[in-house]
Amino acid sequence: MPLGDNVVYIGFLHERFGPHPSKAMFGILAGGLLLILITTLFLVRRITRPIKTLSNAVNLIGSGKLSTRIPEQGPQELAMLAHNFNCMAQEISQLMSNRSILFGGISHDLRTPITRMQIAIELLENENNTALITSMRNDLNEMEQLIQNALEFVKGMDKHRAFNVKINKVLNELAENYARQNQIIHWQSNCGQCKVEINALRRVLCNLLDNAFRYSEGKPVNLTCSQEKDHLLIHIIDQGPGIPEDKLIAVFQPFYRLDNSRNKKTGGSGLGLAIVQQLCDIHDWEIELLIGKKQGLDVKLSLPLN
Repeated sequence: MPLGDNVVYIGFLHERFGPHPSKAMFGILAGGLLLILITTLFLVRRITRPIKTLSNAVNLIGSGKLSTRIPEQGPQELAMLAHNFNCMAQEISQLMSNRSILFGGISHDLRTPITRMQIAIELLENENNTALITSMRNDLNEMEQLIQNALEFVKGMDKHRAFNVKINKVLNELAENYARQNQIIHWQSNCGQCKVEINALRRVLCNLLDNAFRYSEGKPVNLTCSQEKDHLLIHIIDQGPGIPEDKLIAVFQPFYRLDNSRNKKTGGSGLGLAIVQQLCDIHDWEIELLIGKKQGLDVKLSLPLN
């Protein structure tokens, strides 16, 4: 810079220039990528959270919790999807309620003539045709049981509050009850307490034991209970003819019978195992039918301890 007859030079040390252009460019690029990543994660989370909520709600609906609803909020498309889901859930709940009312009315209408027939049978006790009266009474009892099983399956059994129960006490009570009917249960257990809904557990065990005795032709049934890690395992083993391997899953279907003739001596209403499967699904239990080591059927029931 000229100053009179002289020239003044003004300069800066190299280290005073600050970052190099290449380093500055790299820093700006890294900062931009980090900002884009954070923004993308935020947007993805905002979009996927309602979808995850919807997925969980669908699973709850599938498990029978028809009162499940999800908040109708977020972007317009997701809010509309949530609204449609809630409407669908409401319609399903209403349909199930109407079906229960329908079956309840049908059962009431059927029980009225059944009651009249039972009264008529009582009036015929003095007649000599005892065999006919006994047969009619057995048919009425069978109709009553069919109606009861159908209602239990249609209505389902809600998941009530679970309590800690002594498994050995439950098994002993069941064995004593069946012993009064001359049906022997050989049982052994090393289990303590388990948190379960006791009425559902009794219903499942009774249905399985009834099925076991039906095909065992009076032979004893073996029942064992053991604890493995975080599960309680119950095995019910009968001495019947067993079930073909390709039918082990099909027998859980409502009204499915191995005997196509539907002979009441070789099976029940076809709802026993369906009710068992329904209760297991509601309470997150697992049931599996296995081929016995020697003969018969081995029913494995797994209950989580948590």
